[in-house]
Amino acid sequence: MGLSIQKDEVIFIDTAPLIYYMENHPVYGEKLDFFIQLIEEGFQQWVTSFITCVEVLTRPRWDKNWALERKYLKFLSQDFLFRVVQTTPEIMMQSVHFRAKYGFKTPDAIQLATAQVCGADVVITNDLAWKKVKELRVVTLDEL
Repeated sequence: MGLSIQKDEVIFIDTAPLIYYMENHPVYGEKLDFFIQLIEEGFQQWVTSFITCVEVLTRPRWDKNWALERKYLKFLSQDFLFRVVQTTPEIMMQSVHFRAKYGFKTPDAIQLATAQVCGADVVITNDLAWKKVKELRVVTLDEL
């Protein structure tokens, strides 16, 4: 693993890495096992936005894959693992900043704003465009 993580750091997880983990992606699925282990040992907590929940639950609902939907809901509801953050006026204004400064679409701007407002020490994504954000420490799965 090429990423150094300190105890009690806040890890923001984007949608794609969560999907890769939950659905056992052949390349990226195991890359997040390290973080799950740290969380289970009480070192970190993942933070994500409601956008991630909407995005990960849409395909199972579309496909009527109720088992996968339940799997996601169970995982996302584990308070010791996840803190799902709802939008606030501060997140809204920071989303405007990311849209105006970097040209992100609204969902990505909300994700990034949530990470920043929540004080994320690391943002894990697989979206290379997020690397241009200077306000956050963005790490792609290939860097893990």
